[in-house]
Amino acid sequence: QNLDIAPEDEKPTSKPPTETPVVEPLSDVVERTTSTKSTETKSTRKPSRFKKARDNNVPDNAIPKGPFDVPSKLVQQQPRVVPTGPEGSTIADKLVERDTSANVSVPDEFDDSITHQEVADEYQRMRRKFIHRDGGFLKE
Repeated sequence: QNLDIAPEDEKPTSKPPTETPVVEPLSDVVERTTSTKSTETKSTRKPSRFKKARDNNVPDNAIPKGPFDVPSKLVQQQPRVVPTGPEGSTIADKLVERDTSANVSVPDEFDDSITHQEVADEYQRMRRKFIHRDGGFLKE
């Protein structure tokens, strides 16, 4: 039993408590002074021709893009009235019914060129999948 153990007769020393100075928190606050120059300076770049065209070509009766941009004059307008016709009768006097042709051709949903292209795409997809699963072209 050859263990290296420190003797127990030494007592751990403790640091004497130091007095912390009492400082009011408001005395540490320092306010920065703001500069007297205005932070909003105009850029020296002139606006693009598209922004100029967008601002200048707005007609008075144009409808705005969003629902919250609608001016009050559009909200106060009366909605359009749908014509209903006289009471008790239909709007159209005659109902026109046309005969359908007896020889209706069924559209060919399976076009040969589209089918060939889909088969080729699926072949290439599966080929890439198998090559990737086997480790790619690094084996060669």
